[in-house]
Formats: sequence, C-alpha cells, structure tokens
Amino acid sequence: MKTPLLFMIFNRPEPTWRVFAEIRKARPEKLFIAADGPRLDRPENIEKCRQAREIIKKIDWPCEVKTLFREKNLGCKFGASTAITWFFENVEEGIILEDDCLPDQSFFRFCAEMLEHFRDNTKISMISGCNESQATPSPYSYIYSRYGHLWGWASWRHVWNQYDVTMKIWASRKNRRLIKKAINDKYMWNYRVWHYIETYEGRKDTWDYQWETYRLLHHQYAVIPTKNMIHNLGFGPEATHTIQTSSYLIMPRQSVEFPLKHNPEIVPNDAYDQTLRPRVPAYNIYMRRFRTIIKQFCRLVFPSHIFEAILRNVHNKL
Repeated sequence: MKTPLLFMIFNRPEPTWRVFAEIRKARPEKLFIAADGPRLDRPENIEKCRQAREIIKKIDWPCEVKTLFREKNLGCKFGASTAITWFFENVEEGIILEDDCLPDQSFFRFCAEMLEHFRDNTKISMISGCNESQATPSPYSYIYSRYGHLWGWASWRHVWNQYDVTMKIWASRKNRRLIKKAINDKYMWNYRVWHYIETYEGRKDTWDYQWETYRLLHHQYAVIPTKNMIHNLGFGPEATHTIQTSSYLIMPRQSVEFPLKHNPEIVPNDAYDQTLRPRVPAYNIYMRRFRTIIKQFCRLVFPSHIFEAILRNVHNKL
C-alpha cells in the first residue's frame, strides 16, 4: 500500500496487536506510529504502554517507519490532535487508525482510491471507514454525510491545516447560527450543541468536535461507505468515552466491492444523517447543564471507584 498510514496507540496491547495484524497485511510503505504517554495516577499504564509500543519490533516488510512516543500523557484532546498534526507535517494525505479500530482489508484500498478521487475537491473533508447504520441502500459504493466518523478515516494536509484545537469559531454567535443551520435538524442540534459547548469551554477532553464544527460551518462533507468496514474493539471499562459494554455501535466489519461505483452528486444523504440521531433522549442544553452539575457533585462526594461503577451502570442502561 502506497498511502501513508498513522497508527495511534496508547495502553491497550491486545486490541493494538489485533489492529496491527490488519495493517501488517496491507503492508504500507510509510507507517507512522504515535503513542501517548502513561497516566501518572495509574502506575499500571507504564507496562501496558511499553507492551503496546513493542509492535514496532514486528514490522517485517519494506517500510519507512516514523515514531512519536510521548513520555508524558497528553490526554485525548492534545494527544490525538498533535499526533495527527505531526502526521500531516510529513505527508500530503493519509489514513488514520486508532488502536481499537479493527478494519476490513478493503478499508485500505477504499481510502486510497477515495483520497485520489477527491484530492482536489474542496467540498470533501474526509473519508470514513465506518457506517453507523452498518449498510446504506444506494446504487453507489458510498454516500455523503454532514458528519464524519473517526473510527478509521483518511484526509489531506490542506484540510487538516484548518484544524483549531481551541475551537475559536464557536465564540461567534453568527457562526453558531450557521452551524445550527447546517445541521438542519432540531433533534440532532439539541444533542450535539451541548457537546460543542462542553468542548469549547474545556470540560470535554476530546479533539473531534473542534473539527466537526469547522466542517459544518464551511459545508464540507464526509464520504461514508455504504457498508461498515470498521469493528470497534474499544468498548469497556478501560475506555475513555465508550465505557459501556454493550452498544448498537459495536458493529461487524464488512467488505466493500471493487471497482467502486462513484457517486456523482455531492449532497449529504439526509436519510443516513437522521439515523445518527442519538438513541437516548435529546435533552435541551439547560437539562444537560443540570446533569453535568450533578455528575460533578457525585465525583466530589463518592470515592473514584464507586463513582466509576455508577457511571458504567448508567451508560449500560442507555
């Protein structure tokens, strides 16, 4: 595979090795490996991070390898965003996989062909390997969405250069109105606006909503395959966000057929985007603020192990 690939890892050796096995089959000519450092308050992270980084010893095909191994933990927000920036400082375009995103082999070829096909198209911001509906009826191999799934994806340097981790566009009331108009779905807006507020105000340790709001503001779309090619291995208590043990998002991976049938009309698929509405009630922002206050209060009152147990129980019931 000639398309460069960034593999972002952390402290989960078992899923890391499973994803690496698929990368090994694809044999990329350029492989970038970025690893966040262990958390200071979790001594067990040191050994797990070391085991995950051992994958570099198993690269047994002709390959240019670059590594970015952090000594200290940067967290989701800065660990991922700085790794992707580092990747695109070295390449013009490429594929990004995290340690819990298990791809079908057709994912690599799909991304490579889509990167070439849309390289000069300013309407397209990214290529996704994940389809949350698992399969979307279409005469073509892919559709377009207002949103982009980051469980296995690809993009270009000129698009990523737009990224701003501080999300300063949200400070403008005009921009917020335009983003709401771009979403054009009150239920989706009620759900996502709180994530945007939490991210902008620094209470959410994440990097993706910053980019999503920019793409919505500028009417840039994501390419979504009509079949889901990514199985997420990351659900469970060790995860940062997906701590529930059961979810409709735990989907099997499928193969996309070649040659691809190209979709000539670049407009978002409303039927697909509506399936992305949350499967939990979309409370308004005031109710979400109240829930956040209750959550912060419980974090202060209960010991950490009890608080995490309560949180897991709540997530599993949603």
